[in-house]
Amino acid sequence: DVSNPSNPDPEKNVTPATLFVDSPLQYLMEDGDEWAPENYSSEYSGFVLLRKALEQSKNSVAVRVLEQIGLSNIMDTLRGLLQLNGRDIPYNFSVSLGSFELTPFELTRAYAALASGGKTVNPLSVLYVENQYGEIIKDFRKDFSESDRKQVISPEAAFLVTDMMEDVIKEGTGKSALSYGLNRKAYGKTGTTNNFRDAWFVGYTAE
Repeated sequence: DVSNPSNPDPEKNVTPATLFVDSPLQYLMEDGDEWAPENYSSEYSGFVLLRKALEQSKNSVAVRVLEQIGLSNIMDTLRGLLQLNGRDIPYNFSVSLGSFELTPFELTRAYAALASGGKTVNPLSVLYVENQYGEIIKDFRKDFSESDRKQVISPEAAFLVTDMMEDVIKEGTGKSALSYGLNRKAYGKTGTTNNFRDAWFVGYTAE
């Protein structure tokens, strides 16, 4: 249970081996509109392990995971992981499909937290500035200390999510990354917007 690793509710505990139903869904929204999330491939597989569902981008399972865990149980974890200053995450099931905007920087920072055992990461664009004599005149590395990093998800949850994201590259929707000469362990996830307007792949290595 990524949302509360220290004391998960047995009724809501989710692991990579949890079985979910991959089938069409339909919701009636508060404004009266209908929302029917579809899988990337528009095909459904019936019962499927969560690990396999992530590997194959099964959107219906992503929504069902959030439905089982509960929005209120996961929002604080998402806020800690994404660190969205000045804006909040929408409070509806579509967040399970990434329905809100993130910059590549924000998404990369969240992935870096997964790679760091669930601890937040403070990335720096400029590490330090030297003068013409090679002397450091401004060191931005000192602006952040190890104590600034927060544990936003448990190391165990970070390991399991990372392990599943390796399968995305080995066997799943991110497999084409291997054709670019990737020859070491890597982890990632694909994403596709409605009508295939945008397609993304974001990944990372242990280093």
